[in-house]
Amino acid sequence: MGEFAALPAECEQTVSSCIDCAITVHRELGPGFKERIYERAYCLELDSRQIPFECEKQILVRYREWSIPGQRID
Repeated sequence: MGEFAALPAECEQTVSSCIDCAITVHRELGPGFKERIYERAYCLELDSRQIPFECEKQILVRYREWSIPGQRID
């Protein structure tokens, strides 16, 4: 099997904290809610732990020489 490069310790901690936030939200809310509810709860959990984030950041999509607005990334 291929080997994976280790993440820097700071990055590993950030990833671990974000996953822990997601698990906390899942345990608290359980199944059955709309995605928007989980997204908002996740943002609240990140904020409560003082983890900086951007929610649905808008980006421009390049098409040839044009930039098309309107795409959001999670």
